[in-house]
Amino acid sequence: MFGSRAERWSCATAILTAQEARQETAVKRRAHTAHSEGGSMLSRRTVLQGAVAATSLPIIAGMAWAPPSAQPAAIALDHPSLYRVLFDQRFAPARAFGNDARWRGMSVQAFAGDVTHVWFHDLYPRWKQGRAAVAGLTTHGVLFCLEQLARDARMRVVHQSEHRYPGHETLYSWVLA
Repeated sequence: MFGSRAERWSCATAILTAQEARQETAVKRRAHTAHSEGGSMLSRRTVLQGAVAATSLPIIAGMAWAPPSAQPAAIALDHPSLYRVLFDQRFAPARAFGNDARWRGMSVQAFAGDVTHVWFHDLYPRWKQGRAAVAGLTTHGVLFCLEQLARDARMRVVHQSEHRYPGHETLYSWVLA
């Protein structure tokens, strides 16, 4: 009835191409008219494209100039004043995250799936004295538990990123502050 999928696709592509050509011709006609009248026409589209390009430049440049050893999870380590960095030693990417933090001179604490010992013997006594920022690369369960416990110290998650590693459970880098 409507032909094969390839024929429908070809027809749809031709229609879109014709619409784009008409729009481009209309834009050129308006620009030519404005130019011939002695004024320069600045469209809303041109302004928005320039604004997006200008604001994107630092982001693009930062990605291009980032050192190759910079891992996405390591962004959590950029917080200015971390009391402790936690990682789940069952996962190789988390161990690498912990080693990176240790190399940067941060106080690092490893655990194997259960964060209870770290909570009772380190975080709870410290958070009773006042807020202290903590970063980590853990599973979602650990992040959820620490997020709930941090509320008592009037702290919250200020950074969270999901990281999928082949052959591993999904890990999350985060900062509680």
